[in-house]
Amino acid sequence: MLLIWIRVIWIAAVLINLSGVIWFILGSTANFQRGIDLITTVVMMYFGAPSIVLIVVSMVLLLKRWSPLKWGKIGVIGIIICMLWLTPPLYESVNTSGWLIENVQTDTLQKTADGRYEYNIELVNLFQRNSYARLYLKSVSMSAISRIRVDIPLNEIDGLSIGEVNHWIKLEPYLEEGKYLLYTTEDFPLPGERFEIDVKKGKAVRLKQAAGQIQKVELKRISYKKAHMNIQYPSIVGLNDPYMEKKVNQRLKSDALEITKLYQEDDKTSLDIMFIPTWIGKSLLSIQYIGTEYTSGAAHPINIMYTSNVNLLNAKKITLQDAVKVTDDFIELYKLGNYIKFNPNLDVGTDAMKELANFSNPELIRYFTHADEASENNALQVFTYFTKDALGISAGTAHALGDHFEIEVQYKDLIHNRLLNANFDTK
Repeated sequence: MLLIWIRVIWIAAVLINLSGVIWFILGSTANFQRGIDLITTVVMMYFGAPSIVLIVVSMVLLLKRWSPLKWGKIGVIGIIICMLWLTPPLYESVNTSGWLIENVQTDTLQKTADGRYEYNIELVNLFQRNSYARLYLKSVSMSAISRIRVDIPLNEIDGLSIGEVNHWIKLEPYLEEGKYLLYTTEDFPLPGERFEIDVKKGKAVRLKQAAGQIQKVELKRISYKKAHMNIQYPSIVGLNDPYMEKKVNQRLKSDALEITKLYQEDDKTSLDIMFIPTWIGKSLLSIQYIGTEYTSGAAHPINIMYTSNVNLLNAKKITLQDAVKVTDDFIELYKLGNYIKFNPNLDVGTDAMKELANFSNPELIRYFTHADEASENNALQVFTYFTKDALGISAGTAHALGDHFEIEVQYKDLIHNRLLNANFDTK
């Protein structure tokens, strides 16, 4: 018979080692809520697997009431020592974050436009099956803190880029007092997620469809008339979110009328401008404004062309710099693009390309830096528009060439990450 004290120590060693294995498995998988990573696999191979083998062997021998001889007793002591030596690394290698304590990642703290709340988004136990998101709110006036759970599908996230400053969400005043619109930004792996936040009730309700998911779109024609200025611009109807529809229409009006800042409201200057939609997508609306400007006493009217590109998810203006990296490679693609006639009776493509060749790449890059600005900074009058298949760029030129000319670059040619934002649904 094996000495009683050795058997007791052996049983205790088995229980201790078994507890270490169970702790390691539960902790490393966060109670089976996440997968096993490389470090966990290595620890399992060097400490977990030998422990399991020794536990199984020990239990079999103990249940059979094995009575070893002298060298067998030495072997049992060796098994006890090995199990006790293997146990501490199993406990020490467990990360309790995401299991016993929450693993929380947040973006940079921001403040709402009305100045009432500081906020950010908290991603709890990201990359685990029990992951979820919640909105952190701190009242500026009362310093009261609340957290509202938000049904963002974090299980669809494969990776998350984290920089020094991260703005994964925006929180804006919504339709009525105490309610806010939360939407995820382009910096977040799941952009366009939208929720109505009721601060008083502490609830977040998912908006059934994002602003860009349009049921039926109509563009209404609005006329702006003042002095001798006549500008027609669109108003969009059909967005499921009335708040975002209002903001988009405010953006469209602002972009359309921004040109009036460049002219005096007098009897000497007249503007006559109409609009043409070049693309209406789920998240992008692109508008061309074409017309003429005439100053009393001038030899001829001047042809005008400018654009408005609006992200329907957040009503933000989209510029050339938002769409592409303006580099030498892009300038070369631009120079090889297709000339587009804005007037069927005016075909000056060859002459326009010759004039374009007079600019060096650094000069065009400098001009393109101020593209889509209705200001004197945009010296070459560069404006961007989108179509189904191409990115269009309009630039000013001599009156003999039509005052402006348009070149389109096919999306299929904008490879190697030159088109930055795939959510413009233009491909």
